Amino acid sequence: MTRRQRSERGSSLVESLILGILLLLPVSFMVVEFGEIQRAAIGVSAASREAGRAFVTSRTTGEAESRARKAAGSVIAGHHLDSSRATVRIAGELKRGSEVRVEVAYRTPEVPVPLLGSIPGLTLQSAHVEIVDRHRSIEMR
Repeated sequence: MTRRQRSERGSSLVESLILGILLLLPVSFMVVEFGEIQRAAIGVSAASREAGRAFVTSRTTGEAESRARKAAGSVIAGHHLDSSRATVRIAGELKRGSEVRVEVAYRTPEVPVPLLGSIPGLTLQSAHVEIVDRHRSIEMR
């Protein structure tokens, strides 16, 4: 073997190891973050569904919106999300046979990614429509 061949021996292993670490770190970090985004999406979907159910099962019109907002906040917190980043919009009224639409939006925080910068926050949205039962009594307070 010549002197040049001996000095480069094993260099491909070192180069592959360095390149592998440089690629593995951001990719593994992004996989974890995509899991967090999926968790937030599931939480937002569940929050809109539960808020809709809480609204239409309320006894009075006065308590319907507060129950819906409380239910959405509880579900968001139950999915370990920051409830201050969530907004809840409710359209409709508590009348027999009417539709109530609940929209929940959640803004994810910006995520720093090593060696790549950061991923900007996303806004996740979910809407759920519930129909107030036609055969139930509603107190108009």
